[in-house]
Amino acid sequence: MSLTPSKIFDLLRLKLQFGFASLLATGIDYTVFLVLVNFNIQAVTAHYISASIGMLVNFIVQNKYVFLRERALLNVFVLSMAVSIIGIVLGGFLMGWIQKFTFWNSHLYLAKLLVTGSVFFYNFYLKRYAFEKRFI
Repeated sequence: MSLTPSKIFDLLRLKLQFGFASLLATGIDYTVFLVLVNFNIQAVTAHYISASIGMLVNFIVQNKYVFLRERALLNVFVLSMAVSIIGIVLGGFLMGWIQKFTFWNSHLYLAKLLVTGSVFFYNFYLKRYAFEKRFI
């Protein structure tokens, strides 16, 4: 399959839609994370809780507005959740590792942003596969 200018444009448009859906879910994730940390919940635990809530919001928005579902809803849900759970676990490991650095530990809101951004493309391509049975 060759990448034509039209396909590249469609992929860019889809990434922007994915980005907006992710921005909404990330806003919810980030808000819950900051509230939990403010209540002295450990950052990695707060990440797992907030990211799980964001994951569910993201699935709902992606299913309705971003991807064209080419699989049964249950199959898409299971695949999407598996991708998200692996992403959340990777994010948890990253959050635990990055906290070892004084700067990041002192600026958890920036650390959370870096961790979230780190898994964006992983999520995009694997979620596209889950919904549409293709990567590109």
